[in-house]
Amino acid sequence: MSIQYEALIGYLSVVGGQANDEAPPGAKIQVPPRRAHRSREHDTFFILVTPAGQVGAKPDFYEGLAALACNVFFKSRLGVTGALREVANALNEDIIQRNQQQGTEYRAGALVMVKREEEVYLMRAGTAICVAQRNKHYETFPLDPDMLNLMPLGARSEPQLEFTRYPLAPNDIFILGDGNIAAISDAILRAAVATQNISMVLETLERSVQRQAFAMVIQFIDANAPTPEANTADVPHETGIAITDPQAIEQVETLSTQTVDETNTTESSSEPLAESPTPLTPSEEDITTTDTSSLQEEETFKPEDAEQILAPRRRQNILQILFAGFLLVIAGILRALANGLNAILDRLLPEPTHKEKNQQFVPMNIVALVAIIVPAIVAVIVVGVAISNRDETAFEGLREITIQARLDALQLEDNPQASKRDKRFAWLEVRRWAQQALNENPKSEEVIDILLEAQNKINFYDRVVPTQVTELREFEPNADLRGPIVGGQDIYTLDRNRSQVYRDVLDGAGRTIIEKGEIPVLERGRRVNNFIVSNIIDIEWITTPGAAQTRALIALDDNGLLLSYHPTFGEGAIQLELPPEWSRPVAIALWDVNLYVLDAGANQIWRYRPENGFFQNPPEEYFTGNSRPELRAAVDFGIEQGGDVFILFNDGTIARYRGGEPIPFELNEELAPVEGITNGTALYVNNDDGDYALYVADQNNATVYKISLGGSVRGGYRPLDLLSDIFNEVTGVYDDPARGNIYILSGNKLYHAPRITE
Repeated sequence: MSIQYEALIGYLSVVGGQANDEAPPGAKIQVPPRRAHRSREHDTFFILVTPAGQVGAKPDFYEGLAALACNVFFKSRLGVTGALREVANALNEDIIQRNQQQGTEYRAGALVMVKREEEVYLMRAGTAICVAQRNKHYETFPLDPDMLNLMPLGARSEPQLEFTRYPLAPNDIFILGDGNIAAISDAILRAAVATQNISMVLETLERSVQRQAFAMVIQFIDANAPTPEANTADVPHETGIAITDPQAIEQVETLSTQTVDETNTTESSSEPLAESPTPLTPSEEDITTTDTSSLQEEETFKPEDAEQILAPRRRQNILQILFAGFLLVIAGILRALANGLNAILDRLLPEPTHKEKNQQFVPMNIVALVAIIVPAIVAVIVVGVAISNRDETAFEGLREITIQARLDALQLEDNPQASKRDKRFAWLEVRRWAQQALNENPKSEEVIDILLEAQNKINFYDRVVPTQVTELREFEPNADLRGPIVGGQDIYTLDRNRSQVYRDVLDGAGRTIIEKGEIPVLERGRRVNNFIVSNIIDIEWITTPGAAQTRALIALDDNGLLLSYHPTFGEGAIQLELPPEWSRPVAIALWDVNLYVLDAGANQIWRYRPENGFFQNPPEEYFTGNSRPELRAAVDFGIEQGGDVFILFNDGTIARYRGGEPIPFELNEELAPVEGITNGTALYVNNDDGDYALYVADQNNATVYKISLGGSVRGGYRPLDLLSDIFNEVTGVYDDPARGNIYILSGNKLYHAPRITE
């Protein structure tokens, strides 16, 4: 039986060292508005937008971003992950446009949570952190708080994001916080969420932060279970909000009085909600709110409530007593060592006789040095032993959790009624706990074996066979790589962040680079044929007339400048004639003799036909009529030999079109990863006569998948080293069937892998 969840919400807002009772300006909660799309009707949206960068903005800046995020999410028709990417892109573009218009340098972090049925999805950008007590286990997102820093929104053209997803259990509690929350020690955060009490979490956070911090605390409870009064009564800096599951709106007595937007997202207002709206009745269509304070005052206080409130404090007092006892023991050891040292010094340096008063047997500076060094050595030894014991204790706890998670996963494997999805998720949990245990003790062979077993199981459910991957070259830090493109023995790579194209020379087998190009062959700001190059968006290899050169590399910038480069003849450029609707081109492709430009901003593909050897005429619209597709989330596309167009969206969805009309295309469930493709970043279409296929880079799964034109996954590329994370930022792929090579871009590196043989 499914659980209907209710969310209890608390806020922390500390500015200038002073806490106030208001929600942070970038905090917002939204349940589905009346006219939300069906795909959103089960979603509840939580967001915290936080300051980032060197320049601060006024509160309405963060409030506006939070409202924009709600609007974009509930208008989206993509899956949750795809919708969250749309949110991030919209926020990023809004900040960039604002900075360009106002001459500012604003940046922002963001942490977004979406509750759908019995799961929560999380996305973060910047230095935001999520701390959770989930199913009685402590964890953070990101998993390693030391790896917190992502590029903030507004810092580059495409946002840098991280995603995760958790199943829910009753009383799970989450802290969505900014970088100042992440600065709090892990021990304090662990103790705070372990109370599973919003009041104590907020009190602990307030005591632990310094000058500024913003956080939202969310606890999910069973809506049909008795409400834990200790969580909703007398909570400082907390609104007493109770957000119910949208599936059971009619059963709820209380909703937020401050942050739930009651209207359609297209009609949302920036005016605050009334403080005491009328209670919800079944006849009302809109979502309304009511103040919970009067209801709380009428409830009787039970002894069990006091026990629930005081129990965490008692545990805290016991810990304090144990810690104090530990310090007393250490003090006793130090005192004994000091007394022993004193006795040794008395023997070595006896009290001088009357005749020896003016003689000095041992220099006083040596005595002083001994008096300083010995206690310091003792202190270092004691602290080292204490830290070692603490690390060992932490490892043992995580080891036991890992072993139990493995046993649970094995039991699920033996259950014929369990779905593949549930089995895969169980092994993901095993991998997660094993990674945490290895952070405490990297040499544990037992945990390493469990981690390898878990990864092998995950590979099985993802239809992946690990392969040998070789690094070919490394580009500049923070590079945003696209391509690669192979022409003859040359391989070209685009760094979108810097708008630079590099040429490297491969050996005859195409497996190593024998000549590395240190200087870009094309780049932003360079003058080519009296044109100034703008932001380069994509690259291709052309063998027919149309550009300034043939059998050469071509590149397109966002102003429609079509560049070309030939190793012998150098660079060239022609200006394409742009349509009035030209907006946000993201990729180019060639088919037959025509050039195609995917314009995600215009929801169109522009087709240029060559005339007199050049693309000199205005483009044609590929999509015509009134029923045009929504392409704002499109990231890449390609065209197969017969002319069908395949478009990849950022949530991993692939759409197929023939002559501008949609053709059904879905992954074969029996021959696809259990979770499908969830985060598409690049698409390559192989038109080799003997092996037609699509190659799709999926960043969430750290995999490049090979897919037949009919939708069957025929394999996937992951490193042979099961513990490697080199494909976590995969952004490009190229298939070279003639020499049996695959080239993959991830992070700021170019890799080679042998081609999968079937």
